[in-house]
Amino acid sequence: MGKGLSKRGSVRKIGFIGLGNMGMAMARNLIKAGFTLTVYDIERPLMDKMKAIGAQTSESPAGISKVSDLVWMQMGQEHMTAVLSGEQGVLKGANPGTILIDGNNPNSLDYGLPQYKQATDRGLLYLDATVSNAPRSARQATLSMMVGGDKNLFENNLKLFNTMASNVFYMGPPGSGHKAKLLSNMIQKTQMRCLSEMMTLISSMGIDVKRILQKLRTSTSRSWVMDRAIMALNMTDDERKEFEPPHFDESPGPTVKKTARFVEVGLGIQLGHNLNISLPLTSAVNEIGDSYASRLNQTIVSSYNKEPEDAKYPLRPITLDASENDYLSDQELAKISLGSSIQVDTNIVTSIINKTLLSLNIQAVSEGITLANEMCIELNLLLEALSTTACASPALDNAKIISDMEPEMRHQYEPGGNAWMKSRSLLRAGYTATNIGHSLGQRLPLTSLNLELQKSTLGIPACKLASIIMAYTIAKNK
Repeated sequence: MGKGLSKRGSVRKIGFIGLGNMGMAMARNLIKAGFTLTVYDIERPLMDKMKAIGAQTSESPAGISKVSDLVWMQMGQEHMTAVLSGEQGVLKGANPGTILIDGNNPNSLDYGLPQYKQATDRGLLYLDATVSNAPRSARQATLSMMVGGDKNLFENNLKLFNTMASNVFYMGPPGSGHKAKLLSNMIQKTQMRCLSEMMTLISSMGIDVKRILQKLRTSTSRSWVMDRAIMALNMTDDERKEFEPPHFDESPGPTVKKTARFVEVGLGIQLGHNLNISLPLTSAVNEIGDSYASRLNQTIVSSYNKEPEDAKYPLRPITLDASENDYLSDQELAKISLGSSIQVDTNIVTSIINKTLLSLNIQAVSEGITLANEMCIELNLLLEALSTTACASPALDNAKIISDMEPEMRHQYEPGGNAWMKSRSLLRAGYTATNIGHSLGQRLPLTSLNLELQKSTLGIPACKLASIIMAYTIAKNK
């Protein structure tokens, strides 16, 4: 029995590499839980902060692994090669039986598997344990964690995971945690682009974007991403500049170390090609250039890397008048003329945006699920895990309900049925949105594409699934 798996099924000496916004908070929680912690980061001041609260420090990853039962790596995948197998890497100092945990996001389709082989070939134990949600959740130990690897090893170290996360999921064999994270980020970032397109339309109409989003927080199109957008809108112009990426002719400021890249979107598309799966909305998201929408996306994503303090930008519960929650029916939407649509009537605008964004969110979720079906991950478990991450939304919740349904019950929502026919009326909101955008000179490429996809759902599996989820959602809310 290696030193990582004691008879008590737990470890006490932890090494932690990577003290960024997430890693620092996670490491602090380990100290609070009473673990003996040794830390390493390339930035000495970060190690000094941890030393001040009781952690020991090391001059190298090899030094960490020499004195640790378990080494957690949270430093970013760009540093993985040097940290793991460099001259002073973890593998140089680790003793047989040491547990290595990779908490980094994937940046390639096979990310984690070569590292797993390197570790196990040397008699080490290896888990991939990706985390989701923002630094605030890391500070509060309410992260979501998706773990891949040996199940017994996972269960033996569950106490450790629960020290940092409130939602911990065993996803399957090695690499499963990284696969789940790839899907979560792919769906989240597709939702983010879609939301930004709607925000662009609202702004073009001369309406306060934040007011509409606040109203939508009680709607079927709400999402974790929407809450983050509201947080960004609550910042002053000067505060927001801290997180915005530079224009092409500017140099990055000190806070924004790199512009937000939608890596997982590209990886998802690549995997879809490999598996012969069509992901049309996700592919379109990957092609959008430097527009108002994509720049707002980058602002929101960049703010993840340095989240404001809790008290600085509070997300207060929003109380709405009953009249403001009374979204227009499909029949009322159909009566709206182009001229009247452009008037500043927040109930009308909210209804149009809600239904259009709901359809986009459902398509984004459906493409993620369709891809997951070919990735050897248990779908119900995946959807349960994703519902606790940054891609959470009613669209995802309803997808899980559909997944759990018996075939006989699900059949009533299939294309061609009464529920499906009634859900087709939702397309009118999308057409109204695109007409308004056209009249204002504002292109809505994702909305336009989604309308075409929903008109002919049978040829693309993800679109068929989206139509089923949509039919269920409309029937449920009647």
